[in-house]
Amino acid sequence: GPEDRPLVVLSHALSVSHAMWGFQLPVLAAHYRVLSYDMRGHGGTDATGEDLTRGYTLEQMADDVVHLVSRLGHGRFHFVGLSIGSMIGQVLALRHRPLLDRLVLCCAGTGKPNADQQKMWDDRVAAIAKDGAAGQVEGTLGRWFSPEFRKDAPRTVGWIADQIRATESAGYIGAALAIKRMDVPAADLETLRLPTLCIAGEKDPGATPAAVGALRDRIQGARFTVIQGGYHLCNVEKPHDFNEAVLGFLLEGDAD
Repeated sequence: GPEDRPLVVLSHALSVSHAMWGFQLPVLAAHYRVLSYDMRGHGGTDATGEDLTRGYTLEQMADDVVHLVSRLGHGRFHFVGLSIGSMIGQVLALRHRPLLDRLVLCCAGTGKPNADQQKMWDDRVAAIAKDGAAGQVEGTLGRWFSPEFRKDAPRTVGWIADQIRATESAGYIGAALAIKRMDVPAADLETLRLPTLCIAGEKDPGATPAAVGALRDRIQGARFTVIQGGYHLCNVEKPHDFNEAVLGFLLEGDAD
């Protein structure tokens, strides 16, 4: 996008790469300078050397964004995150509030995983350590897309499946453990003063509208949009509705 326009940073979901934003880039880049990056252990970014029993932290991954933006010579920016990208966005806003102009949090809850959720992540990490990320493809696609979309758009779904298969086990596990240990206190979010849009997929089985609505309720003045018929990767399945919501919100900041 134009070098003289504000920067928008896009942070992707677990086990895919910056490529998942392919339906957003042309629209956003018509108005903004856009940075779409691969988080640790995903896409073209190598997994780091941490002991995988320890994994990454959301704080570490939020600081990665700040270091990358600074290294590229930028200052303040808008941030759009989906799934783990949205979790990173919450921590980023709390740790580096002065750097952010507008925040878009898509398809993620907040707070701290309960015991059942933590066990689910432990089980998934064990499965990936044994069989690699390829063993997660079918289950992930079932959570991320509607049955109708999987039937009607097999090549698009295959494009996402290929990104999952390509993810290093170490990177997947490192990020999964960061999600397992997420702990974003409600009291901290309630102190946040930042224009924020929270987006939910209407039929997302993981980050339900109720869960995303709870996130919205904790951030004073935050807005809430539900993508009708959307599952978890609603930016891919419902790109037009998603783009209208995100771009409309970001462009409002230009008039401030």
